[in-house]
Amino acid sequence: PVVTLETIAANLGSALTPVGNPQNLYLYTAYSLSPGVFFSITVPLCAVSLFLLLLFLLTIPRKPFAVSTADAQEYSPLHGRELVLHGVLFVLCLLAVFSVLSWQILLGVVLAALLLFDREIFRRVDYALLLTFVLSRIPAVRELLTNLMEKSAFFASLLSSQFISNVPAALLLRPFTDNAAAMILGTDVGGLGTLVASLASLISYKAYL
Repeated sequence: PVVTLETIAANLGSALTPVGNPQNLYLYTAYSLSPGVFFSITVPLCAVSLFLLLLFLLTIPRKPFAVSTADAQEYSPLHGRELVLHGVLFVLCLLAVFSVLSWQILLGVVLAALLLFDREIFRRVDYALLLTFVLSRIPAVRELLTNLMEKSAFFASLLSSQFISNVPAALLLRPFTDNAAAMILGTDVGGLGTLVASLASLISYKAYL
């Protein structure tokens, strides 16, 4: 129960801000939303989620439990130069998200910086995720998705998340609707379902095993 509630909290807590999770960041940018409009969509969801999580916490019995770090996965810390590099690039990316900087110029800056100082990172890019853009161009897929999105963009994105995960679902379905609220809420809530519905669920499951 504790691991499950942690997973729910991670999925719904990340729904609050544009940079809280990848699908929010993508949809916030793709729909050219203002911060005010975006938060008007996510704040009610997160407020209700917080209340329900606190309510469910009351069902967990209070008792001490032992924590073992013997099998914890070790991560190598970033060195000083890497920390500064990625910290600066992260801040610049945030400025681009909020339209302070041009993303076209920033893309060139990020690529140049990583090619010069951290080429290894390109091996860890999820290139399969980028292929979801190609799927949306296939005529048969486009027709099917258009019909689904016309019926309910919220449920279409929620159900799609159960099979292909919520980030690819956001990338795949975005071209078929202008309903930003339905897409944001559908993919954020959709991360709560199957093991593959969100990265947080996969991480929690592996940790539990």
